[in-house]
Amino acid sequence: LEKDDVIIVFVDADIVCPPDWLARLTSPINRGTHDPATTYRWLVPARMRLANLFASVINASVTTQGGNVRENMPWGGSMAISRAVFEDINVPELFQGSVNDDLRLGKAAKKAGYRVGYVRGLVRPSEVDFTWKGFFEFARRQYLQAKIFSPIVCTFGNLIFLIYITGVVSILVAIAYGYLWAWLPLIVATILDQIRASVRESIYRRLFGDHKEIYKRIAPTSLLEHFLTPVYMIIHGLIMISTWFMSKMTWGGVSYQVEGVNKTRVLKRVSTVSSVSLASVGS
Repeated sequence: LEKDDVIIVFVDADIVCPPDWLARLTSPINRGTHDPATTYRWLVPARMRLANLFASVINASVTTQGGNVRENMPWGGSMAISRAVFEDINVPELFQGSVNDDLRLGKAAKKAGYRVGYVRGLVRPSEVDFTWKGFFEFARRQYLQAKIFSPIVCTFGNLIFLIYITGVVSILVAIAYGYLWAWLPLIVATILDQIRASVRESIYRRLFGDHKEIYKRIAPTSLLEHFLTPVYMIIHGLIMISTWFMSKMTWGGVSYQVEGVNKTRVLKRVSTVSSVSLASVGS
């Protein structure tokens, strides 16, 4: 860094930025309302494959949570931080030995009393083309990092899943035994699913309505939102459960053993060609 650098910006190499991306990302810092500032991604299916559609829906449940300053966390694909805050929380030392950047930076900033800004209108479309294996590797890697670097949020997510599954199973068993009142919570849940799906549709319509190709590829996810919520919730939950005893991951062609927030061992590196292909899927 040079002495006159006043804002540091992080960005993934595989996202497409509009011309005003930098100005909009740094605007909360320049206005003095938040520091750091961030946005998030919306996974866009490259092809109409179930793995891509489920990935898009599950990721959208995280994307649409941004905005509440108490809950906001930076996303490393697009985050900015002022030089003063960067030095105050000592980011270089924070990253030393850590496989994660954004969760560590966000937690340190909050602990020091800073507000994390989320620029909703800047959510970036991020094209993905997963096989089922690639999707599970990607998703498990995200939750492994959440488990290690944000354990309270991860625990809360696991509890939500367990409550949801307990409720679904209880209702189905009650219906099977002829308890007609069990239809009531099922009907209510179905109505709420339709409301949530419609609201989420309106969000990506506002974000990407002018980008016909992107909108066209996201639109089929609405079918999953409206009619297959229990299916994607079960897939989502199984991914979380699969990370309970997980400590290894592969990211950008490098295999890691994550031993703690500040301790990571590199197990192996694959060839340069493989690294590029993995990085394009895993960023």
